[in-house]
Formats: sequence, structure tokens, C-alpha cells
Amino acid sequence: MKGFPPDLQKRIIEALNNKGANKACPRCGHGMFGLVNKYHVASLQDSHEGLVFQGDGLPTVIVNCQNCGWLAHHALYLLLPDLRPPEKPEGGALPGGGS
Repeated sequence: MKGFPPDLQKRIIEALNNKGANKACPRCGHGMFGLVNKYHVASLQDSHEGLVFQGDGLPTVIVNCQNCGWLAHHALYLLLPDLRPPEKPEGGALPGGGS
């Protein structure tokens, strides 16, 4: 299973620790968490009426309690703002022809 490169894993863990996101599990009180080694993208939608599989998404990293399996999602760009892609200008196209 390909996942985060080791240097990115280290940066994510350091960011979580620096932000104080290293407390015991709120469900069972266990103190050990693991980093799920893949991104999760939460779909952002304008309506609750029907599911759309395109559009905006919020990339997150997930940590899980090593005892009960409780999951916590953390917004990637708040942890590591330098990974945020450039904003698209009005009209949707990036400078240089990208989309």
C-alpha cells in the first residue's frame, strides 16, 4: 500500500503535536494513536438533497485510536498550509492554461 512518504508522515505528526492534537482518545481514554497512511477527501456540497461526486473537497488526514479505533479527521491545509494549491481565479482557469 503506497501512502505518505516518510518525510510527510513526520511533518504531519509534528504539526498535530504542535497544535496540541495529541491528547488521549475522547471515547476510551487510550493514549496511543496511529496515522492512517492515506488522504481522505470529504465532499463539500451545497445541498443535502442528492449526492454529487464532483466539485469541492476538503483533504484530511486521519488518526485512529490504537485501542478502540475511533477516528479523527484533521484538515490537511490547516496542518500544512504550504501544501495548499494556488487559488483559481474567477472563471476557473489557472494562469498558464491549467485548470
